[in-house]
This record gives sequence, structure tokens and C-alpha cells, in this order.
Amino acid sequence: MKTTRHPDVLVSFIIAACLYCLPGLSIAEESAIQAQLNLVQMECIQPTEHGKDEIYFDILTIDKDKKHKSVRVPETHPLSVPAAKGTTIKNATLLKHPLAAGESVTLIISLLETDHSNYNPDDFIGVAEVTVRNNNGQIETEWAVPKTNYEPHTTMAQSDNKTEFTMTGDGGDYKLIFDVVAASPSE
Repeated sequence: MKTTRHPDVLVSFIIAACLYCLPGLSIAEESAIQAQLNLVQMECIQPTEHGKDEIYFDILTIDKDKKHKSVRVPETHPLSVPAAKGTTIKNATLLKHPLAAGESVTLIISLLETDHSNYNPDDFIGVAEVTVRNNNGQIETEWAVPKTNYEPHTTMAQSDNKTEFTMTGDGGDYKLIFDVVAASPSE
């Protein structure tokens, strides 16, 4: 028995396939986003050193292929931000990471204090973790405190759609609020 396909069905299939493959019209491309990690607020309750700290973030990205990349923020001079008791920093973009539809990335966000010495390693104040997923153009996040075998002590509290971390390693005491938003890929 010979099977024939109706010409309208075949034409419809070809048109749909072409539209899916054209740049700018692809469903997958329309769902691509940039995940933007923001420091909503950071408050220095107690610096690790007498006077002020020179703080920075080390952000480790782990993608779907388990590839790692580390970024220091700030990454240009000055390589740290001064923080004394009572200092509050608000609304800073820490990282942007592109995500295709269905992709995810894990960000390990470490707060450190630089000691500007080869003999004295930087102070590790605390660490937070977020897994970010692109669910068809919508950001989904899962926040956590990574398990560590060393001193930095971090706690996490969630309320009113915000996640607050308290980081108290190396004698410091910092409260931080982060968020992740979707930015268009061109930003």
C-alpha cells in the first residue's frame, strides 16, 4: 500500500522547520537570557581587621558541562572595596552569565578580605551558592549555603521573597542580600 502525504501538511512542516532555523525567529533564541547576579545590599557589622576591610568577591561559575570559571569582583583597580563597621553597599551588579533556554549554572559566591601580603592569605569571610535556571526566559533560583570543612560560618534566612546571608568568618560579620534577574542577552 502506497502512502501519500497531503501537500498542505508537507508545506506546513517545511515552513515551520524554516522558521525555527532562521536567526532571530528561533524559539530557543527568544528564550535566551543573561542571568544577572546583583548584590542588593551588604552591611559590615564587624570588619575582620581593626579599622576597615578591603573586601572582594570571588565568584565560581559551574556550567552544565561542569566547566569552572572564577571571576574576581571588582576585577579591575581598585581590586577591593573598603568596608568599615556600619558601611552599607547597595545595588551592585556582580556578574552576568548567558543562559540558553533550559540551561542552568551554579554560582559559588565567596566574600573575602585582601591582606596584600604573600605571607598572610586573604581572610575568607563566607560563602553562598545559587543555582540559576532559564525556564523558557524566566529565571528560577535555588539558594543554599555550601558545605565546607573550614572556618567560614554562613547562615541563610529567607523571607518576603528575599534571601539574606550572614557571613562571620575570620572575625568579620557581614549581612548580604543577593538577587538574580533576567537581563536581555544584548545588555
